[in-house]
Amino acid sequence: MKSIDCRNWLCPKPVIEVRKVMLAAPDVAVCALVEDQVARQNLLRLASSLGWSVKEKDVDGVAALEFFPAASTTAVTASVGATTVVLVAAATMGSGNDELGRILLRNFLLTLPELEIPPAAIYFINDGVKLVVQGADTIEILQQLADLGIDLAACGLCLEFFGLKEKVAVGRITNMLDIVQGMTNAGSVLRP
Repeated sequence: MKSIDCRNWLCPKPVIEVRKVMLAAPDVAVCALVEDQVARQNLLRLASSLGWSVKEKDVDGVAALEFFPAASTTAVTASVGATTVVLVAAATMGSGNDELGRILLRNFLLTLPELEIPPAAIYFINDGVKLVVQGADTIEILQQLADLGIDLAACGLCLEFFGLKEKVAVGRITNMLDIVQGMTNAGSVLRP
């Protein structure tokens, strides 16, 4: 079993490094040590996406995640071109007047359920992560989108940068690798 100590690593390094090991040696079990809950969740999603099973142990606040390859080492992948995703990189839409930009972005989000095929995911990066935290006037809209099955994922590094990681009110915290994979597998990426 290959061991990787991911403690004290910033997002997205844990998931990138563990993924490298899994892909380089698809028949070898991997153990990753993590303290951060977001890194733990990101690694669990990575294992699921690759078809690996996981055994978890907790030792003095450190999670030891043991990943075991599937009987078949063929990775599970989404079909490219089958979905649309949205990348929200700001708390406003367009440039110019910020008040108007906030109104436009709220209207954009309100319109998404009206599409014949709503997006599969909405990724929030940079200033856009401020839309998913407590006190944001977009929480109700975003919760309605989540209730429709749209995956709402906010960049953990961005949330940490703004000191908002503990204030997420809707959706999940993710990493850049997950965002890049989601955008790559999508048929189209909308950017308000």
